[in-house]
Order: sequence, then structure tokens, then C-alpha cells
Amino acid sequence: MAMHILSWDANTESDLAGYKVYYSLDGVTLTFHETVLAPTTSIYVDGFDESLNNYFALSAFDTSNNESATCTPVLLPNRHKHVHVVGAVLRHFA
Repeated sequence: MAMHILSWDANTESDLAGYKVYYSLDGVTLTFHETVLAPTTSIYVDGFDESLNNYFALSAFDTSNNESATCTPVLLPNRHKHVHVVGAVLRHFA
């Protein structure tokens, strides 16, 4: 099991409180993983079985706890240690 960095572009809403991170093994069924408070825009993810597909999705929430829709789940490739989510676009950093 390796450690990866998942990062994303910051939401620019003035009442942003943070982000909710979800994971999935199939890219469809999302399970809550953790809450990340603004202004943080990256987390370390580890403890996942690298023989399986591991998808991640994000949502933003505001100071009234209104939560946005999640972005399209993105696959965390085993060969990359840093994945950056830009909307639904994924950039890989080796």
C-alpha cells in the first residue's frame, strides 16, 4: 500500500467552508472518506488496496453546510503518486 497525494483547484465562493472527499471501488457508489476544511486543497491518501481500482470524488460545502454536487469520480492510478483534480479533468504527476 502506497501513499498518494490528491489535490484540487480551490473553490472561489466567498462562503466556502471546505470539501468532502469520497472514494469508490467502481466509480459509481461513493463512500464518504473525509472532510477537508478550506483553504486546504490537498490530502494524503493511503491504506487502499492497489490491486483494486480506487476512485475519488470531491464536493464543496459552504458555511451553512450546503453541499455541492460531487465532481465526476476520477481513478487514482497506482503508478502516479500525485493526482490533481481539475473539475472532472485529471492531471497526473509522477
